[in-house]
Amino acid sequence: MDEFSEFEQEKNIPWKPIAIIIGVVVLVILLVIGASIFVRSRQQNNIAEQMLDRTQSQIERMVESCEDAEDPDKCRADRIAEAANAHKSAEICEMIEQELEHDNCLRELARDENDVEICKFVIEAEAKQSCFDYGYFRAVREDPYNEKCDKISDSELMEHCKDTVLIGIAARDGCEAAYSIEYCQLRGELEVAVATQD
Repeated sequence: MDEFSEFEQEKNIPWKPIAIIIGVVVLVILLVIGASIFVRSRQQNNIAEQMLDRTQSQIERMVESCEDAEDPDKCRADRIAEAANAHKSAEICEMIEQELEHDNCLRELARDENDVEICKFVIEAEAKQSCFDYGYFRAVREDPYNEKCDKISDSELMEHCKDTVLIGIAARDGCEAAYSIEYCQLRGELEVAVATQD
């Protein structure tokens, strides 16, 4: 009978309160993790905002020197563009009021950072498309296997891009990887003729 009563006691373990306690503990752990992630993200946002405020203050001091310049607006735009490039920040370009200078700032930054995503902030449509086109072209020059030539809207630049792809592939993998065998043979013969002056 002792074995049966022990079995009955084991069978009557209060699972419901234990499950509630476990659930509460898991919930508390999740809340602590969520709160710490939230606090960290707020701290990072505050740091970024403080850096932007400091940068804006520096830019304002730089721009003050433009008051006596021959063309104060151009001087201000140039100082802001310099700061944007130094900080690699498209947001700083947004401080430029003149559309042309604003767009030039963004296009330079997109070129220097090799980041076509910056081009989407360019205002003037033709300048925006040019920014994207040259960004795609630069990407192909770096990696000839990159398939960006077809995204270029300027037909002349697109053809130049495709030629660049072929030249890059030929340089990396040999002439036959990019051109026909006949072309490569003719090219080889031409190179020999030039070298021997025939």
